[in-house]
Amino acid sequence: MTEFYIILAVLLAFTLNHSNRILRALGTLTAALALMMIAWSILLANLDGTFAAIPIGAGWAERIKPFVLNAQAAIATFAALFLFWATWSQTARRNVEVLPMRNTEKVFGRVSRYAHWVIGIFILILIPMGLFTSVLGPDHPERAVFMATHQKRIRPVVPL
Repeated sequence: MTEFYIILAVLLAFTLNHSNRILRALGTLTAALALMMIAWSILLANLDGTFAAIPIGAGWAERIKPFVLNAQAAIATFAALFLFWATWSQTARRNVEVLPMRNTEKVFGRVSRYAHWVIGIFILILIPMGLFTSVLGPDHPERAVFMATHQKRIRPVVPL
């Protein structure tokens, strides 16, 4: 799972900043589909009883996590709908000039943009993943995988 998120972040950073409109559109479509996947996984947690397994005596911070995750799923859904529209609009735009590798006085370079997008994508993935991991019971079979992925990805993001 960790490798998938690294590949996704790098792929999106590359395609969303590419000068070719078709690659930008494919990157935008991929971002929309990734957001829909996040929203879908939260919806499944509602339906499969994951959120219902929170103990009744749990504190308010534990009981509010399903609400926060559902709010994030709603935001991800609206963002994905916008990105589906943006995918279509990217195909109508002309190709733009190639960005310089380094920053200039007028424009951020490709390296800055790639770093920006990779970090942003990791944060968008890590926040719901961390909340979701904390909702899973200690004996849940997938908790260890989610925890390991979350911890591996958050270490490089925090210093940045």
